[in-house]
Amino acid sequence: MKTSKLEAIGSAAAGIAHDINNHLTLIVNHLEAEDLRSAQQAARRCADLTASLLSYCKGETAQTGPVDPAAFLRHFTGELRLPEDVALVLEIPASLPAITAEPLGLMRALSNLISNACAAMSGSGTLWIAASPGTIEVRDSGPGIPADRLKQIFEPFFSTKGAQGTGLGLPIVRETMRGQGGSVTVHSEPGCGARFTLHFRTAASQPMAL
Repeated sequence: MKTSKLEAIGSAAAGIAHDINNHLTLIVNHLEAEDLRSAQQAARRCADLTASLLSYCKGETAQTGPVDPAAFLRHFTGELRLPEDVALVLEIPASLPAITAEPLGLMRALSNLISNACAAMSGSGTLWIAASPGTIEVRDSGPGIPADRLKQIFEPFFSTKGAQGTGLGLPIVRETMRGQGGSVTVHSEPGCGARFTLHFRTAASQPMAL
């Protein structure tokens, strides 16, 4: 049992390290662009990620609650910084039913999906973020994922990016969604991009404040 727990903590630590590394890259980019506000936001997210790992090591579980997905996505995309040649298309209704989620986990899942999409498009193309009752979708105009790799992409350390990838982004998305009582599905055809859909439980009470 002790070995199993250490393995789980090691896996969680690897995932957090992956996300922190992505945010450190953002911090450097924001500082080079003299965008101090965005750099501070990325630094705060690093602190939140570290706190979440410490909580996990103590055996604490992520506290999910009702989240307004439309408001969350408008706030999230308002702070999003994409490569210059990636166009963002939003398909977010004015209002949606509340979902059961944990904001930091939702941010991690979306950030990893968007990072993967931009990498798949080599920094040039179109990124779609859409929402409907109980789902959030991230789609790209990249080359798509070969059918023989679709079953492997959620396996830890499996990467289609060669030495450039860690193979942790999509496993993080899957485990994060499982921890929130949801799931993630993927649809892709060669030459037609990839579409990842996050599925959430609906929430009965009022959404929490962002």
